[in-house]
Amino acid sequence: MFVGVGIFALSFLVIQFTSFLDFESSFIKNICCTYALIISFMVSKVISNLLE
Repeated sequence: MFVGVGIFALSFLVIQFTSFLDFESSFIKNICCTYALIISFMVSKVISNLLE
């Protein structure tokens, strides 16, 4: 779970503070952050399964 939080924090920071990611509305930015949250927990599940 900590891996998922770390991946999400990194992707959230990239989405928020990268200048070339110019979203036209905050709604689209929120959807991208939600998608990043879902993907980060999916990746952390795969990583935890590989480490078992």
